[in-house]
Amino acid sequence: MTVLVTMLTSSLMLVIGLVVDGGTARAARSDALDEASSAARAGAQMIDEDTLRRDRVIVLDPAAARKTAADFIASTGDKADITITGRPVPASGTVQARIAEVPPEVTVTITRTVATQFLWAVGIDTFTESATATVSPEAGSLP
Repeated sequence: MTVLVTMLTSSLMLVIGLVVDGGTARAARSDALDEASSAARAGAQMIDEDTLRRDRVIVLDPAAARKTAADFIASTGDKADITITGRPVPASGTVQARIAEVPPEVTVTITRTVATQFLWAVGIDTFTESATATVSPEAGSLP
């Protein structure tokens, strides 16, 4: 009887560990996605205003976009990979702002490591979760 109780208790603890630590890992991934989206949105707001006013083309200021996204992430302690892409198109005389031929994008990938609360007992000390978000500025009317 003691062996049966020990096995059932061990199995129950393993299931509890999977549920609790699995939920923690999923929550960490969700938080990483929220953080990546927010950092990418902040970076995508860094439009090169001179090019926008002169050529009516939306391009990012890559240095400002990278710095803004990195500053957003710096307070969290997570690891991030930030990529800025896009190139401008030739100028035209339209009043409508246009997105560049290759749309400017800010892509942020967050990697987060989460310590386990139960599964360390079976040799799983941490989970590593990552999430990626890509944001591009949208064109609109100019005054």
